[in-house]
Amino acid sequence: MVYRAQLDTDERGKIAVALKQLLPSRAQQMEHIEHFMHEIRLASTLVHPNIVPFVGFTWSSDLHKFLRAEFAKPPRDKRSSFFTWRGGNDGTPRPTKLSIAANVIDAIAYLHGQTPHSIVHRDLKSKNILLNHLFVAHLADFGVSRLTACDAVMTARVGTSAWIAPEVLRGDKYSYQADMYSFGVLLAELDTLQDPYKDTTLQPEVAGLSAAKLASKVAHGKITPAFSDSVPPFIKVMATKCLSYDYTARPSAAQVAMELTSHLIKQNHWQSQLIPAFDLNTPGTSSHAAYIGAAL
Repeated sequence: MVYRAQLDTDERGKIAVALKQLLPSRAQQMEHIEHFMHEIRLASTLVHPNIVPFVGFTWSSDLHKFLRAEFAKPPRDKRSSFFTWRGGNDGTPRPTKLSIAANVIDAIAYLHGQTPHSIVHRDLKSKNILLNHLFVAHLADFGVSRLTACDAVMTARVGTSAWIAPEVLRGDKYSYQADMYSFGVLLAELDTLQDPYKDTTLQPEVAGLSAAKLASKVAHGKITPAFSDSVPPFIKVMATKCLSYDYTARPSAAQVAMELTSHLIKQNHWQSQLIPAFDLNTPGTSSHAAYIGAAL
């Protein structure tokens, strides 16, 4: 369960926070308590401008353990027409799909680059990407994230099927490359502004498919998310690589981050001709992003 609350701080006064509580029905089960404590320990170690900031935790009994994180002040303009890959040409300062994608992959690269063990998020999807009032993206929900050596693998099945890599759906061993597949799905979401496999005009073959049949097709490499006709070619190429059935063919988060940053610099230079004083890639000083995900 997640609640919104206010926290008194010495430095910043009252700030809005999200309180994530272990469900009372699970608070007596050691497995779920340990799982929740793992999330707290992991969240407390992560410091990155595109990861939801951890504030602290508290408890009054085993039934009332809370994780505190900063809460989001959501964007005012939620119209889908607001988002484009390149941005407008009307002089209005605005982030873009590209800047949001760059924010997300920067956070993933940070996780994968942790030493001595990289961190695999394992549940990368749009619902776990939170935007503040400046549309800066923050990665959230580390409830199923795991530490792993670079050559280690895991076998747990987690996440949501439309975003899950084929090897995970098949029950095979997998590692951080599974996050890169999910990022490819996320690029499709950014492009179409719809959940993957929901637009039957883009993918007539998904019409009438049950969730189980769709998962089977993904697991065997028979289908990947569709993109719009207006998607930038370099995004389509990048997403195709990320969505490779062969996980060894997927690029690393660091490689994708470098490429997206290069394109973002070019985009910012183009937009700077219209809005010289606006830096699209700089997180705001008031980045209040919420740590909100599925209740444990």
